[in-house]
Amino acid sequence: MISISRIEIRGESETGPFWGGITFGSGLEVLSAHNGYGKSLAVTGIAWCLGLEKMFGLQGNDVSCFPLAVRDGLNLGDAANVPVKSSEATLTIRRSDGPLVVKYG
Repeated sequence: MISISRIEIRGESETGPFWGGITFGSGLEVLSAHNGYGKSLAVTGIAWCLGLEKMFGLQGNDVSCFPLAVRDGLNLGDAANVPVKSSEATLTIRRSDGPLVVKYG
């Protein structure tokens, strides 16, 4: 059996690097937070790393499934709409026998 262990989104903006990640435990995970905290970004990051863009009606490796915030501009603290230079996603999957499999999107 395999399970998703972690999803990370990171990149470079005009004001420096940014990153965020979610580590999943075993069993059912429920994500709850205010709007703009990255819940949808985490889910689309998982789909993108697995090559499932077609779920969104897109062609393979089409980054337009990501929210505009990660592709165009971020709100970082007091700075609004900071331009994004690049971004990427990393998906970590754990096999039940222990080894990790890491997939970069």
